[in-house]
Amino acid sequence: MGLVALPQLSLNLLMMSLLDRYACTLGPVSHIRRLLRLKMVPWAVVATVVVSCVMSLYAALLNDVVPGFGCTSTNATLNAILYIGLHGMLTPCAMLILTLLTYRNVSNSRKRVGVITTNVTVRNGNRFRNQFIATVFVQVFVSSFFVLQWIVMYWYFLATLYDNRTAEQWLVIYFSLGLTNNLYYVVNVKSFYLSTLTSRLFRETLIAGVVKLLPGHVYRRWNRNNQTVTNTVVRFTK
Repeated sequence: MGLVALPQLSLNLLMMSLLDRYACTLGPVSHIRRLLRLKMVPWAVVATVVVSCVMSLYAALLNDVVPGFGCTSTNATLNAILYIGLHGMLTPCAMLILTLLTYRNVSNSRKRVGVITTNVTVRNGNRFRNQFIATVFVQVFVSSFFVLQWIVMYWYFLATLYDNRTAEQWLVIYFSLGLTNNLYYVVNVKSFYLSTLTSRLFRETLIAGVVKLLPGHVYRRWNRNNQTVTNTVVRFTK
């Protein structure tokens, strides 16, 4: 069950972050914005863990130790339907819907405030919004890719399980099945690398956090130099 629940937990935590970002783009009177309250964080984490376990419960019910085969499915058809439906279709579709709704709200907000802001404010706002949108889209599409490449291969394997093949063809099939299955578990570790590559704000925050771990005089020197560069950039933009 853990092999199913842990990747799903990673995807559900990503979905909660997408829901959080979507809530940030809503108006102050929206009920969904209650999720942004600090006291809701423990409840949101517990709910995410519970939902992930419930979505993966079928793995414990439909798999058992069979002598001579090890841990295998006792109902391959139902197991495949639930696996493909929950992890291969429902999860990526839900993430894509949240991403598109967030993008729509951000675009509408940009149109409303674009007329009353200065050029510098518009440039800075657009830069952060573009980084935000790029990070969200990259996280969702890369996660969906790693999920779907395994689901498609698993689906193909089940659909052609009883076809006549040569030993070389079966070797290719099992190699592809193992490769896509191993790539599927990249969803557990991909968020840090994607955020580092796509978000300048994340990189700056990460560097600042690492520098704080250094000795005090090194941190003060870095903070002083960084503040000097920031002030120079601000004066230049003005």
